[in-house]
Amino acid sequence: MAPISEILGALLRAILREISAVTGASSTSGDDAASDQEPHLYNSKQKILLVGEGDFSSSKTLATTPVAAAHSVNRDDAIAVQEPKKINLYNSKQRILLVGEGDFSSSKALATAPIAAAHSANRDDAIAVQEPNEINLYNSKQRILLVGEGDFSSSKALATAPIAATNSANRDDAIAVQEPTKIHLYNSKQRILPVGEGDFSSSKALATAPIAAAHSANRDDAVAVQEPKKIHLYNSKQRILLVGEGDFSFSKAMATAFGSAATNMVATSLDSRAKLLMCYPNCESTLEFLRRAGVELVHGVDATRMAADERFITRRFDRIIFNFPHAGFAVGVNETSPARIAANKELLRKFFPNAKSLLREGGEVHITHHVGRHPYTAWNLQGAAAEAGFLLKQLKAFDMSNFPGYVNRKGDGVFCADTFRLGPVSATYIFALPSFSSYFSV
Repeated sequence: MAPISEILGALLRAILREISAVTGASSTSGDDAASDQEPHLYNSKQKILLVGEGDFSSSKTLATTPVAAAHSVNRDDAIAVQEPKKINLYNSKQRILLVGEGDFSSSKALATAPIAAAHSANRDDAIAVQEPNEINLYNSKQRILLVGEGDFSSSKALATAPIAATNSANRDDAIAVQEPTKIHLYNSKQRILPVGEGDFSSSKALATAPIAAAHSANRDDAVAVQEPKKIHLYNSKQRILLVGEGDFSFSKAMATAFGSAATNMVATSLDSRAKLLMCYPNCESTLEFLRRAGVELVHGVDATRMAADERFITRRFDRIIFNFPHAGFAVGVNETSPARIAANKELLRKFFPNAKSLLREGGEVHITHHVGRHPYTAWNLQGAAAEAGFLLKQLKAFDMSNFPGYVNRKGDGVFCADTFRLGPVSATYIFALPSFSSYFSV
């Protein structure tokens, strides 16, 4: 009997032979199967470059059929070439430049008919030229300058009839000239300066009668002059400062005459608005009328200090008007008393230097005052003016009827709304500085 060790050894060798036989058979069958399988034209060991791909379906097929094929796709051992896509005269290999496009429908057709055609669009191997759009005598290739347009309807027609025409509009190869529009003596090619306008109706007529006339209005080739509105010694072109107004009826008479041209007037009072309304029952409607007429209303203005008033420091006037200046009434004090005479002389002496500071070159100070009556002659009106450097230029008789609606008021004390007697003669004294006075008469 053989020893146990020999038996075990023989058994072990038999098992190893069986394992070896099984492993070898499996390996052989794998090699045979590999040798029988053909990879069509391409295999995963090749480096493949695919050219002219459109939707990349060929790349997808190579990359997914055997998964392993993807690792070398788009390399260069073998080349699979896709034919270029075509549309009419053009193909996707050409570099194409499209010129004069309007709504870009031609570009869209090339880019979308075969999708692959788009990758070289707008390059320069082939050029697709769009013919210029035309409207009457003009086309979209011309650079066009339109002159004298009114409502711009001609420009709109060129810009919208063919949309493509707008790319060169308002340039200078061709010029479309619109004839000037006319109104009476004027036309839209003239540069027109309307002077002395009141309610600007003349300017409105020029600007709106033909709309095109407005583009040169307020220039200087032709001048349309509107006469200023007048009332007695004054006109609407003058910048007028009224001092010491009572119920503002004098200001209202002037503003009524000037109409919409009353905006050069500044009317002032010594009293506050509240005190005015207490003294003069109808004053509120007068102030509202003046406000609507464009008159500037300023209250609490002292005629003896107005040059230092911050509301007037930088302002200058052509006419400064002070009607019947008076220092105020006191109960029980007679107008002929030395104290009253001295107070009124002081008022005038202080007024003139302030007026001088607010006067424009060539301007005048107008004082309406009693003539030839005591105690008013004792106020020394002309002496106060001369002390400030003024000379009497003219003396004009004062007639209230020249200022319809004007009512003279005392303006102070418990009888502030009462009128006062003007006497047989009242006059407007017209003062000017010597360098401004061209003649003098009394």
